[in-house]
Amino acid sequence: MDTVSHGTLSKRARLERATYSLAEFAALLGISYTSAHECAQRDALPVKAIRQGRMYLYPRAAVHRLLEIENAEPLDAV
Repeated sequence: MDTVSHGTLSKRARLERATYSLAEFAALLGISYTSAHECAQRDALPVKAIRQGRMYLYPRAAVHRLLEIENAEPLDAV
């Protein structure tokens, strides 16, 4: 996977990932990270999270189905 310094993902690697982070999912839903985190802790978001340690990850395919996204564009701002 293409990576750059400080462990951040390059644009190409971001496009190839199978999951969204909680911050990315919150941005797609149009809610704040804090609200999304509170909902994630209660398992109250519309897509089931995959837990990786303390991180919440959301399958891209499930998020795209929920939001009816066919060809998603990269989230450069997140």
